[in-house]
Amino acid sequence: MDAPVQAEPEQAVLDSVEDVEVPAKPGLRNLFAQLTRGEPGQGKPRAHERDLRERIRVPVVGAFPIAVVSAKSGVGKTAVVETLGSIFAEARDDRVIAVDVDTGDLAGRLGSRNSSGLDVFGHPDYAHSDWQIKRDDVVKAFSMLRKRYSVLLVDCGKTLKSNVTEAVLSESEALVLVTNTSIDAIRKTWSMLDWLGSNGYQNLVESAVLAINRTEQRKPRAWVSKELRELSERFSPERVVVLPFDRHVHDDNQILPSRLSQESRRRYLELAAALADMFGGQQRR
Repeated sequence: MDAPVQAEPEQAVLDSVEDVEVPAKPGLRNLFAQLTRGEPGQGKPRAHERDLRERIRVPVVGAFPIAVVSAKSGVGKTAVVETLGSIFAEARDDRVIAVDVDTGDLAGRLGSRNSSGLDVFGHPDYAHSDWQIKRDDVVKAFSMLRKRYSVLLVDCGKTLKSNVTEAVLSESEALVLVTNTSIDAIRKTWSMLDWLGSNGYQNLVESAVLAINRTEQRKPRAWVSKELRELSERFSPERVVVLPFDRHVHDDNQILPSRLSQESRRRYLELAAALADMFGGQQRR
C-alpha cells in the first residue's frame, strides 16, 4: 500500500501496517554440550522436527505479542527476530508480523514482507522531523495489529526504562531475552532480569525464553560457560535455546530458513515451539 501523501508522522506509523563443568539439570547438560562439544545425538531428527512444527502450528487464542529484548548491542537480536519470525511465518497458516521499535534496522533489511511471508512493521525514518515514537503510538499500533495478526514479534530497544519499551512489555504475552557468549552481555542480561522482576514484569520473567546466540565460531572459555550455565539455571530447561553460529545468518542481508544449517534450523524451531507452547494460556490480557 502506498503511503498517504503528506501524512502526519504519527498517523503514517499506524497506517504502514572449550570443556566445562556440566550443569546438574539433564536438560541444561544437553544445552551446554551444544556449546562446548557439539550437539548431543538426535535419534530421529526428522520426527523431532515434525513434532516441533506441529507445536508451532497450534492455534492462537486472539493475538500473541512477543517482546524480544537484549541488554547489549551486537548480540544479534534483530537477526534472531527476523529468523524466528520467518520460521513462524513459514510453519503457520495465519499471519505473522515483526514490529520494529528499535532503530529501524529490521524494516530496512526486509522491507514490508520477506520471502517467508513475514510482514514487517517499522516506524518511518523522519530524518528532518523532531517526531519520535511515543507510548500512545505503541498502544494504538498494537490495537490495530492484534486484529490482523496472530503472532507479533517486537524488536525492542536496549533501554528498558523508556515509555516505548515499557508499553511494549505491558502489551506482550511472552519475552525472549537474547544474549551472546560475551561476559558483558551475560552479566547485563542478569541485570535486565533483575530490573524486570522488580518493576512489575515478574509474570514475563517467569515464562521468559533465553536465546543464547553464538555470534562467533569459537567456543566460549570455561569461565564464560560457567556464567552462562548460572544464567540459564534461572530458566526452565525447555526455555533455554542455544542458537549455533550460522554463516548465513551472520553474513547475509536477508535470512531464508531454507539456507540455515540443519542444526540452526532445528534450534530456531525449538525456540519457536517453546513460545508456541504458551499460545493457549495467555493470562496477562
